[in-house]
Amino acid sequence: MFIENHMTLNPQTVRPNTLVAEALGSLQHGRFHHLPVVDDAGRLVGIITDRDFRSAVGYDQHVRANLRVEEIMSTDVVTVRRDAPLEEAIRLFFEHRVGALPVVQGQQLVGIITKHDIMKAARDWLGLDRAGRRIEVAIPLGVSDIVHALSALSDDDEIYSLVAARLRTDGREPVLYIRTANSNAPIVERKLRQRGAILLAPEKPPPAL
Repeated sequence: MFIENHMTLNPQTVRPNTLVAEALGSLQHGRFHHLPVVDDAGRLVGIITDRDFRSAVGYDQHVRANLRVEEIMSTDVVTVRRDAPLEEAIRLFFEHRVGALPVVQGQQLVGIITKHDIMKAARDWLGLDRAGRRIEVAIPLGVSDIVHALSALSDDDEIYSLVAARLRTDGREPVLYIRTANSNAPIVERKLRQRGAILLAPEKPPPAL
């Protein structure tokens, strides 16, 4: 659950003196949304995004012949260390409203991590790559309730993920989310009820506007 396990190594980069037309071609060819800008020593000096391109050239995509990357890049780059936990990247994404974070080791660019990478990691944590069902268990007493609920489970149960949340979005009680195989869900629910666990109805999504 560290950045280096989910980042893209050796991402496509450009130099400050690269022509914007050339950089735009790289962006479109690779279907990227972000291009880190590095100097000749591989040190991160800026970043350009598809938004930067639109601001610089307009929607008619007419690029001034001698326009260079250093004229449109952002130099105040939000970065993350390769040995940082994924929670740090999530915090930075929310605080700075960026779509990607260059990954650095010292001043050297070693990778890039995007919001899409975080979503893929979350999919793996939560077992969403396999069909399953979520069971919600009230845990008003916190850790003791979690231990009690887990004591109902065995190695034979197909448990994809276990997540304890501080609060439900539709109420005040803390909850334990258990994701299991569809075929195993009734068995897990029965075991939990036999141990006295309080099973909750799944939260309803907000009404459409």
